[in-house]
Amino acid sequence: MIRIVIILIFQLMLFTACAQITKNVPNVESDLNNLIPNGKNVADVLDSVKMDKRQVELTLKFQAGIKKNYQWFVDYVKGYEKGNMPYHPNMGLTKEEYDELKDLSSNIEFVSSQVDTVDITKTEELITFKSVGKLEFLKYLKIYPKKNEITLLGNLLNYSEADTIINSKNAFKSKWTGHTWRLEEPKDFDFNSLKDIKTVSLKVYKVTIGRLEKNGKTFLTVKGQEYNNGKPIVNFELPFVIN
Repeated sequence: MIRIVIILIFQLMLFTACAQITKNVPNVESDLNNLIPNGKNVADVLDSVKMDKRQVELTLKFQAGIKKNYQWFVDYVKGYEKGNMPYHPNMGLTKEEYDELKDLSSNIEFVSSQVDTVDITKTEELITFKSVGKLEFLKYLKIYPKKNEITLLGNLLNYSEADTIINSKNAFKSKWTGHTWRLEEPKDFDFNSLKDIKTVSLKVYKVTIGRLEKNGKTFLTVKGQEYNNGKPIVNFELPFVIN
Protein backbone atom coordinates (compact mmCIF):
# COMPACT_ATOMS: atom_id res chain seq x y z
CA MET A 1 0.00 0.00 0.00
CA ILE A 2 2.89 2.40 0.67
CA ARG A 3 3.88 1.86 -2.96
CA ILE A 4 0.48 3.33 -3.94
CA VAL A 5 1.21 6.40 -1.81
CA ILE A 6 4.57 6.86 -3.56
CA ILE A 7 2.96 6.59 -7.00
CA LEU A 8 0.41 9.18 -5.88
CA ILE A 9 3.21 11.51 -4.81
CA PHE A 10 4.94 11.31 -8.18
CA GLN A 11 1.63 12.12 -9.84
CA LEU A 12 1.26 15.16 -7.61
CA MET A 13 4.82 16.24 -8.47
CA LEU A 14 4.21 16.14 -12.20
CA PHE A 15 0.52 16.86 -12.67
CA THR A 16 0.51 20.64 -12.88
CA ALA A 17 3.63 20.76 -15.03
CA CYS A 18 2.35 18.79 -17.98
CA ALA A 19 -1.44 18.81 -18.17
CA GLN A 20 -4.36 21.03 -18.99
CA ILE A 21 -7.82 19.69 -18.25
CA THR A 22 -11.19 20.73 -19.65
CA LYS A 23 -14.57 19.50 -18.42
CA ASN A 24 -17.70 18.76 -20.45
CA VAL A 25 -16.21 18.58 -23.95
CA PRO A 26 -19.09 18.02 -26.44
CA ASN A 27 -17.26 16.12 -29.23
CA VAL A 28 -16.31 12.98 -27.31
CA GLU A 29 -18.45 10.65 -29.46
CA SER A 30 -16.82 11.78 -32.71
CA ASP A 31 -13.38 11.69 -31.10
CA LEU A 32 -13.93 8.08 -30.05
CA ASN A 33 -14.94 7.17 -33.58
CA ASN A 34 -11.75 8.73 -34.93
CA LEU A 35 -9.44 7.40 -32.23
CA ILE A 36 -10.52 3.76 -32.11
CA PRO A 37 -10.10 1.71 -35.30
CA ASN A 38 -12.40 -1.16 -36.23
CA GLY A 39 -11.25 -4.75 -36.85
CA LYS A 40 -7.96 -6.49 -36.02
CA ASN A 41 -5.13 -4.23 -34.93
CA VAL A 42 -1.57 -4.69 -33.71
CA ALA A 43 -0.83 -3.17 -30.31
CA ASP A 44 2.42 -2.50 -28.45
CA VAL A 45 1.99 -3.54 -24.81
CA LEU A 46 3.76 -0.95 -22.65
CA ASP A 47 4.13 -2.99 -19.48
CA SER A 48 7.67 -1.94 -18.56
CA VAL A 49 9.16 1.37 -17.47
CA LYS A 50 12.68 2.54 -18.21
CA MET A 51 14.23 4.54 -15.37
CA ASP A 52 17.58 6.23 -14.92
CA LYS A 53 19.86 4.52 -12.35
CA ARG A 54 20.12 7.77 -10.44
CA GLN A 55 16.34 7.99 -10.36
CA VAL A 56 16.11 4.49 -8.86
CA GLU A 57 18.65 5.47 -6.21
CA LEU A 58 16.80 8.64 -5.23
CA THR A 59 13.39 6.93 -5.34
CA LEU A 60 14.61 4.30 -2.85
CA LYS A 61 15.85 7.06 -0.54
CA PHE A 62 12.54 8.87 -0.92
CA GLN A 63 10.64 5.67 -0.15
CA ALA A 64 12.76 5.07 2.97
CA GLY A 65 12.03 8.62 4.12
CA ILE A 66 8.30 8.12 3.68
CA LYS A 67 8.35 4.84 5.63
CA LYS A 68 10.31 6.43 8.46
CA ASN A 69 8.01 9.46 8.69
CA TYR A 70 4.82 7.93 7.35
CA GLN A 71 2.28 9.48 9.74
CA TRP A 72 3.76 12.92 9.16
CA PHE A 73 3.85 12.39 5.41
CA VAL A 74 0.15 11.57 5.12
CA ASP A 75 -0.68 14.86 6.82
CA TYR A 76 1.81 16.73 4.66
CA VAL A 77 0.74 15.45 1.25
CA LYS A 78 -2.99 16.03 1.69
CA GLY A 79 -2.40 19.76 1.41
CA TYR A 80 -1.02 19.39 -2.11
CA GLU A 81 -3.56 17.24 -3.95
CA LYS A 82 -3.19 19.40 -7.07
CA GLY A 83 0.57 19.23 -7.19
CA ASN A 84 3.55 21.51 -6.48
CA MET A 85 4.38 19.72 -3.24
CA PRO A 86 7.33 21.58 -1.67
CA TYR A 87 10.44 19.99 -0.21
CA HIS A 88 10.72 18.92 3.43
CA PRO A 89 13.72 17.25 5.17
CA ASN A 90 11.47 14.42 6.41
CA MET A 91 11.33 13.12 2.84
CA GLY A 92 14.74 11.54 3.34
CA LEU A 93 16.39 13.64 0.63
CA THR A 94 18.27 16.89 0.48
CA LYS A 95 16.62 19.81 -1.29
CA GLU A 96 18.98 19.32 -4.23
CA GLU A 97 18.15 15.59 -4.41
CA TYR A 98 14.41 16.30 -4.27
CA ASP A 99 14.64 18.77 -7.15
CA GLU A 100 16.76 16.28 -9.08
CA LEU A 101 14.20 13.50 -8.48
CA LYS A 102 11.39 15.70 -9.76
CA ASP A 103 13.35 16.40 -12.92
CA LEU A 104 14.25 12.75 -13.40
CA SER A 105 10.64 11.65 -12.80
CA SER A 106 9.65 13.37 -16.02
CA ASN A 107 12.16 11.14 -17.85
CA ILE A 108 10.33 7.88 -17.10
CA GLU A 109 9.58 6.11 -20.37
CA PHE A 110 7.16 3.31 -21.22
CA VAL A 111 8.84 0.32 -22.88
CA SER A 112 7.06 -2.31 -24.97
CA SER A 113 7.76 -5.92 -24.00
CA GLN A 114 5.57 -7.56 -26.62
CA VAL A 115 3.11 -7.04 -29.45
CA ASP A 116 -0.42 -8.45 -29.33
CA THR A 117 -3.41 -8.41 -31.65
CA VAL A 118 -6.53 -6.56 -30.52
CA ASP A 119 -9.81 -7.29 -32.30
CA ILE A 120 -12.13 -4.26 -32.00
CA THR A 121 -15.83 -4.35 -32.83
CA LYS A 122 -17.54 -0.98 -33.26
CA THR A 123 -21.19 -0.03 -33.57
CA GLU A 124 -22.86 3.32 -32.92
CA GLU A 125 -23.91 2.07 -29.50
CA LEU A 126 -21.01 -0.11 -28.33
CA ILE A 127 -17.27 -0.71 -28.76
CA THR A 128 -15.83 -4.02 -27.52
CA PHE A 129 -12.37 -5.59 -27.50
CA LYS A 130 -10.90 -9.08 -27.76
CA SER A 131 -7.28 -10.04 -27.22
CA VAL A 132 -5.01 -12.62 -25.63
CA GLY A 133 -2.02 -12.60 -23.33
CA LYS A 134 -1.54 -9.49 -21.23
CA LEU A 135 -4.39 -7.71 -23.01
CA GLU A 136 -6.92 -10.49 -22.47
CA PHE A 137 -8.58 -8.41 -19.74
CA LEU A 138 -9.84 -6.07 -22.48
CA LYS A 139 -12.83 -8.39 -22.85
CA TYR A 140 -14.09 -6.68 -19.68
CA LEU A 141 -13.84 -3.21 -21.28
CA LYS A 142 -16.93 -1.82 -22.99
CA ILE A 143 -17.34 1.69 -24.39
CA TYR A 144 -20.73 3.31 -24.99
CA PRO A 145 -20.05 6.29 -27.32
CA LYS A 146 -23.54 7.80 -27.35
CA LYS A 147 -23.88 7.56 -23.56
CA ASN A 148 -20.30 8.72 -23.08
CA GLU A 149 -19.79 5.92 -20.55
CA ILE A 150 -17.38 3.03 -20.06
CA THR A 151 -17.71 -0.17 -18.07
CA LEU A 152 -14.67 -2.06 -16.81
CA LEU A 153 -15.02 -5.31 -14.89
CA GLY A 154 -18.68 -4.43 -14.48
CA ASN A 155 -17.94 -1.01 -12.95
CA LEU A 156 -19.48 2.09 -14.51
CA LEU A 157 -16.97 4.84 -15.33
CA ASN A 158 -18.36 8.29 -16.04
CA TYR A 159 -16.74 10.87 -18.26
CA SER A 160 -14.24 12.90 -16.27
CA GLU A 161 -12.26 15.31 -18.44
CA ALA A 162 -10.55 16.12 -21.72
CA ASP A 163 -6.77 16.00 -21.41
CA THR A 164 -4.25 18.13 -23.26
CA ILE A 165 -0.66 17.28 -22.38
CA ILE A 166 1.36 20.31 -23.33
CA ASN A 167 4.90 18.91 -23.33
CA SER A 168 6.76 15.65 -23.80
CA LYS A 169 7.78 15.22 -20.15
CA ASN A 170 5.75 12.09 -19.64
CA ALA A 171 6.18 8.34 -20.05
CA PHE A 172 4.92 8.44 -23.66
CA LYS A 173 7.61 10.98 -24.58
CA SER A 174 5.06 12.92 -26.56
CA LYS A 175 2.48 15.64 -26.28
CA TRP A 176 -0.99 14.14 -26.52
CA THR A 177 -4.69 14.87 -26.34
CA GLY A 178 -7.47 12.58 -25.19
CA HIS A 179 -10.30 11.85 -22.80
CA THR A 180 -10.57 10.19 -19.39
CA TRP A 181 -13.35 8.24 -17.69
CA ARG A 182 -13.15 7.22 -14.06
CA LEU A 183 -14.77 5.75 -10.99
CA GLU A 184 -13.46 6.62 -7.55
CA GLU A 185 -14.92 5.33 -4.30
CA PRO A 186 -15.06 6.91 -1.87
CA LYS A 187 -15.59 9.95 -4.08
CA ASP A 188 -14.00 12.37 -1.63
CA PHE A 189 -11.00 10.36 -0.49
CA ASP A 190 -9.84 11.15 3.03
CA PHE A 191 -6.05 11.16 3.17
CA ASN A 192 -6.30 10.56 6.92
CA SER A 193 -7.46 7.03 6.15
CA LEU A 194 -3.96 6.27 4.85
CA LYS A 195 -2.55 6.60 8.36
CA ASP A 196 -3.71 3.09 9.18
CA ILE A 197 -3.04 1.13 5.99
CA LYS A 198 -4.78 -1.98 7.32
CA THR A 199 -8.13 -0.16 7.30
CA VAL A 200 -7.89 1.41 3.82
CA SER A 201 -10.73 0.49 1.47
CA LEU A 202 -10.92 2.14 -1.94
CA LYS A 203 -11.89 1.54 -5.54
CA VAL A 204 -10.30 3.35 -8.47
CA TYR A 205 -10.99 2.54 -12.13
CA LYS A 206 -9.72 4.77 -14.91
CA VAL A 207 -9.56 4.64 -18.71
CA THR A 208 -7.74 7.23 -20.81
CA ILE A 209 -7.95 7.20 -24.61
CA GLY A 210 -5.82 9.59 -26.62
CA ARG A 211 -3.62 10.32 -29.60
CA LEU A 212 0.14 10.84 -29.47
CA GLU A 213 1.34 13.91 -31.31
CA LYS A 214 4.73 12.42 -32.23
CA ASN A 215 3.35 9.65 -34.42
CA GLY A 216 -0.44 10.06 -34.60
CA LYS A 217 -1.04 6.70 -32.91
CA THR A 218 -3.91 5.94 -30.54
CA PHE A 219 -3.18 4.77 -27.01
CA LEU A 220 -5.31 3.43 -24.18
CA THR A 221 -4.39 3.31 -20.52
CA VAL A 222 -6.59 1.01 -18.47
CA LYS A 223 -6.32 1.00 -14.67
CA GLY A 224 -8.09 -0.90 -11.92
CA GLN A 225 -7.37 -0.70 -8.20
CA GLU A 226 -9.39 -2.08 -5.32
CA TYR A 227 -8.35 -2.49 -1.69
CA ASN A 228 -10.48 -3.87 1.11
CA ASN A 229 -9.11 -3.22 4.60
CA GLY A 230 -5.62 -2.89 3.16
CA LYS A 231 -5.79 -6.09 1.12
CA PRO A 232 -5.47 -5.85 -2.69
CA ILE A 233 -8.49 -7.16 -4.59
CA VAL A 234 -7.67 -5.72 -8.04
CA ASN A 235 -4.44 -3.99 -8.97
CA PHE A 236 -3.39 -3.35 -12.56
CA GLU A 237 -2.47 -0.51 -14.87
CA LEU A 238 -1.54 -1.22 -18.47
CA PRO A 239 -1.05 1.22 -21.34
CA PHE A 240 -0.90 0.06 -24.95
CA VAL A 241 -0.52 1.76 -28.31
CA ILE A 242 -2.48 0.72 -31.39
CA ASN A 243 -0.34 0.66 -34.53
